[in-house]
Amino acid sequence: MRLLMIFLSCAFFAACGQSGGERPAAAGAASAPATVKGLANAASFAEIADDDARAVALFEEIGKVVQHPRCVNCHPAGDRPLQGEDGALHQPLVVRGAGGMGAPGMRCTTCHGEENFANVPGHAPWSLAPASMAWEGVALGDICAQIKDTSRNGGKSLDEIVEHMASDGLVGYGWHPPAHLEPAPGDQATLGGLARAWVEAGAACPGGAQSASASAAAPAPADGAVALAAKGENVFRQCAVCHSLDPDQAMMGPTLKGVVGRPAASVEGFRYSPALRSLDVDWTEDNLRAYLENPSKFAPGTSMAIGLSNMKDFDALYAYLAEQN
Repeated sequence: MRLLMIFLSCAFFAACGQSGGERPAAAGAASAPATVKGLANAASFAEIADDDARAVALFEEIGKVVQHPRCVNCHPAGDRPLQGEDGALHQPLVVRGAGGMGAPGMRCTTCHGEENFANVPGHAPWSLAPASMAWEGVALGDICAQIKDTSRNGGKSLDEIVEHMASDGLVGYGWHPPAHLEPAPGDQATLGGLARAWVEAGAACPGGAQSASASAAAPAPADGAVALAAKGENVFRQCAVCHSLDPDQAMMGPTLKGVVGRPAASVEGFRYSPALRSLDVDWTEDNLRAYLENPSKFAPGTSMAIGLSNMKDFDALYAYLAEQN
């Protein structure tokens, strides 16, 4: 009986073995997966013979990370960080401040510790990217140009950019947010590999205002005025913390519906500061520009302490507000 059991056991294992004398591959021989959590690895692009075409394809893959909310939220167009999956303005109200670390009395570290805590992201240090590296609303090709531009990227060489993507701790946070937030695609090692391969292929950027893969389906560009107002809608997000475009809704500030050309301090029922009530001006383009550049200088004693974070955006904001009149 015992001999029979041994025979049956040997027959079972023989039947489960490799056919044709093949052996299982050694454990270390398995190749890395081509895609890691939605992000293709660098080897996936090796068969693209043309260096520039390969570099563009690699950066378009990198774009899945750099245009993800975990990255864009800390690369905002204005001085307010963003939050969540929809890029909402940070609550409570905070501003960039010196070094991207927040204003005195409301530094980033007031709430953001060394590790995630409940729904609050954490990492030391915690800060915004430089304003010169704003990615919110920026086309991927332009982000690529920013990353390569030493006058905007903090003086980093391409090798240092690769190192930053591959090992910087704050970059790495993108894959380790609190549980209610979606991690960036892939992982940091895969991103670093893509960046290295992109540089080795010559670091060409996607052309124009969109990726090459999307250009065929892209709509015709808007005319200048429409495009300017469209940009202004994004800039208005800085204002929307305190102002509405609903004519019947007052917030911390009065509605801005119809603000272009109206007299200062003229929204019925809103309690203006004495400084604004004493102004005898209309909100012309020039007056709005001067006020938003330096509210306290234009109207000493005004309760509006923060103007427009970047006056280069004023023309776009003004076009948008005029469109809303």
